[in-house]
Amino acid sequence: MPAGSKIYAKAVDKAGNASAEGNYAIVVPAPEAPVIAADSKHTVTITAGEGLTIYYSFDGETWTEYTKPFVMKQNGRVYAKAVASNGLESAVASLFVTVTTVQTGDSVLPFAVLTLTVSAMALAALLLLRRKLRKN
Repeated sequence: MPAGSKIYAKAVDKAGNASAEGNYAIVVPAPEAPVIAADSKHTVTITAGEGLTIYYSFDGETWTEYTKPFVMKQNGRVYAKAVASNGLESAVASLFVTVTTVQTGDSVLPFAVLTLTVSAMALAALLLLRRKLRKN
């Protein structure tokens, strides 16, 4: 039965005497919001409770059924919701994914390369300073 449905009931004894009719509303809770995760390679994974269909969106308005993890190519927010077979929808979850890369000419390099380059430059500067101090 869908949420909001009502059951009407009355009791009848052996002599045929009926009680007043009562009604009871069916309360079905909405599913819990899905969980969105992104790893260091910007792969987005969405999970939800068993039997729920997951949908994702990049604008919170246009929804696509989630079938497998996907890779984010640029910074952006991912929205997700879970839908039960009775049509009830969960709250919308969201996660902002930051895609960290460094542009060098025609190549896109991981952010770690920039850190390594800065560290190598700092090491070279320290070695030059050390040489200068030894001469004095």
